[in-house]
Amino acid sequence: MTAGHEDLACVGDFTLPYSDVGDPLLKLGLLPRYRAAGVDFVSLSVGGDGPDAGVARTFRLIGKVRRQMQAEPERYVLVDRVEDILAARRQGRLAVMFNFQGVGGLGEDLGLVEPYHRLGVRHMLLAYNQASPAADGCLERRDGGLTGFGRRLVAEMNRVGMIVDCAHTGRRATFEIMDASAQPVIISHANAAAVHDHPRNVTDEQIRRCAATQGVVGITGISAMMNARKDGSVDAFIEHIDHCVQLVGPDHVGISLDYVYDNAAVFRYFLAAHGGTLPAGLDFTADMPLVEPERFPDIAAGLRARGYAAADVDKILGGNWMRVCRAVWR
Repeated sequence: MTAGHEDLACVGDFTLPYSDVGDPLLKLGLLPRYRAAGVDFVSLSVGGDGPDAGVARTFRLIGKVRRQMQAEPERYVLVDRVEDILAARRQGRLAVMFNFQGVGGLGEDLGLVEPYHRLGVRHMLLAYNQASPAADGCLERRDGGLTGFGRRLVAEMNRVGMIVDCAHTGRRATFEIMDASAQPVIISHANAAAVHDHPRNVTDEQIRRCAATQGVVGITGISAMMNARKDGSVDAFIEHIDHCVQLVGPDHVGISLDYVYDNAAVFRYFLAAHGGTLPAGLDFTADMPLVEPERFPDIAAGLRARGYAAADVDKILGGNWMRVCRAVWR
């Protein structure tokens, strides 16, 4: 399905962590920053794997965020359909959807996929670095692939219209998920391993297979995933966009900054969750540079300076996400 002009005009970020870790004042100012930068829609991570996962905790956080959005209807629109994003853009409001970075909020109950979808969860990844009941994560040395539960989960997500996401997922699992899904599959936030060989980044084969499903790879602004120097510049960010575009074309690349509003607090949280030491290969630090939401106009300008056609810039800034949403959402 080809995106129309109005879809291409939309600018979006498909991964924004939105837990309660960190300074609440920084979190309060986060979404207005995105809207001021010209972003039309954003996907908030409100569930996942790890110590804070669980059905009750996940439902509570979703309820809290939904109330926050509903309390400011002049600013925010909760997304059910693509048309909600378009309407929000016309009205100068920010369209908000949800995602899960892992399956912990399911409690291994497939019957919860549809209720979460009705509450605005529009994409979910099947493992967060480590093994989950659905799949192995990218830091599992065994690379065990997709489980039986994971196969049933992919089928249920296809049925209800929730996008299947392979970010943080092991390589074998990525390919098995893409084979199992009848709908486009995304890698919501990862960079190109060919540019920087980081354990969270994805290989050219993973990028090609994602594109073959008509999916999108979202480039992330975490500097540790961009280069060994932890250079968080727009130029370094665009290197990953450009590699993916040269590999699979401009129809399969998007933006997911994975921006952390309080990086020091999140770093301390992860240290505590892992017993004081981050897993081998994850060289994140409390002070590493991040590509901030204010850089969206600079990213667009940088792509144009490299000779990208205006229509292709629009696809990368948000049009490709809109295409996948139209193809999958029910």
